[in-house]
Amino acid sequence: MECQPRVSIVGSRSVPEVKFARMIEQLQNILRGQYGGSLKMLENAVGVCPDDLWLENAGATPFWHVAFHTLFFADLYVSGSLDGFAPPEPFGMTEIDPKGTLPDRPYTKAKIIVYISHCREKVSNIVPSIDENKDAASADFAWLRCSFLELQFYNIRHIQHHVGQLNLILRQQLDYHAPWVGRVD
Repeated sequence: MECQPRVSIVGSRSVPEVKFARMIEQLQNILRGQYGGSLKMLENAVGVCPDDLWLENAGATPFWHVAFHTLFFADLYVSGSLDGFAPPEPFGMTEIDPKGTLPDRPYTKAKIIVYISHCREKVSNIVPSIDENKDAASADFAWLRCSFLELQFYNIRHIQHHVGQLNLILRQQLDYHAPWVGRVD
């Protein structure tokens, strides 16, 4: 008699398949919550920024532009590719210009808040599609190449990097102590 490995069946799937499906579901939940927390912290920084500081060069670039840059790349990286990508109106593609060209005019806080909502909605639509097939697709930009899943972690880190930058400006200029947001579903 030949030795056969035992495989428990749960419904029509084996135990390893069920565990893998649960892991994917947990990963999707983690990404949704961490994107939510990061975007909420960005929204808080934008909401607190006074109008005069919004337009001022408190660092190397104006506050409004750091917020826009953060959202542009959040939007792009959730898309996973430049192919077919376009930010919502009135935003343009200036952020990928290697010369560092600024948009023609500053974007208002209201428009940036709308862009945050756009990114939240896009995350809620994309994250459920992340599985082993989606991750097999690579994100291939001239400046970055990685798997789609790694790009999502990179994206959250990029958002938090700039949230930290904006909160530092708010702390230095207003003595504002930004609250930490752990996760938002």
